[in-house]
Amino acid sequence: MAYPNINSIPGTQQRNLGPVTEALLPLVEELLAVYSDSEVTPRVLELASHPYTHILSWAKRWPSVEWWGSARDTEQIRDIEAVLGSTPTDDRPPSNLRHPIRLDIQSESDWTNLRALLDGQSIQLGGVIMLNLIHCCPLGVPEEIFKHLSGDISSSDVDESLLHSSSSWVAAYGPWKNDDGTYKSDADKAFEESHIRSSDPSLGLRSIQSITSMAERHGFIEDKRVKMPAGNVFVVWRRRVVV
Repeated sequence: MAYPNINSIPGTQQRNLGPVTEALLPLVEELLAVYSDSEVTPRVLELASHPYTHILSWAKRWPSVEWWGSARDTEQIRDIEAVLGSTPTDDRPPSNLRHPIRLDIQSESDWTNLRALLDGQSIQLGGVIMLNLIHCCPLGVPEEIFKHLSGDISSSDVDESLLHSSSSWVAAYGPWKNDDGTYKSDADKAFEESHIRSSDPSLGLRSIQSITSMAERHGFIEDKRVKMPAGNVFVVWRRRVVV
């Protein structure tokens, strides 16, 4: 299913960088605590990282975490590489920031390539974060994220999850509908109609509950919701603990 890339409204990435980083802070601190007695470096994957504004900032703030960025297509990867290559010599990207991998969340081959990269280094992810991605996907496509992270595509009895443990997390930031499917504000409705659905009618704001239902089918539970500026919400899911 082809659908267009939706670029952020100019200025929004810089405006939301601070609030999103503060919401991310306890998750990263928890991750560092989990890995404190291990020689393994915690790794966090950002989905749809273009143009690398946030992940570059996080890599500088948390040098003990390895940050994996991704982009949907080759054009976006070229854009990111150009940005990273044009930074001044005294402000080069830190060594804990990986160059972007290609990852279109509805592409089986891209997920297979990610798994091969992780398996090749015998590692799993401590966390996955996505910003303003859910409403830029057709209905149902976000389920691919939870399906592939959970390892549900495997018929093996072995834990095939791409995530490290039950303490690992999946986080998403953005605008959402209410759980009953209504708009939270007239501004959200106008944003969806003018900036999202005008590009492709299959795109649009979703309710958090609708995404949680997808996540639950693949062994995740909703952990918390953090209210953010401008009516946005930062949502965290975790793997369900089986006892």
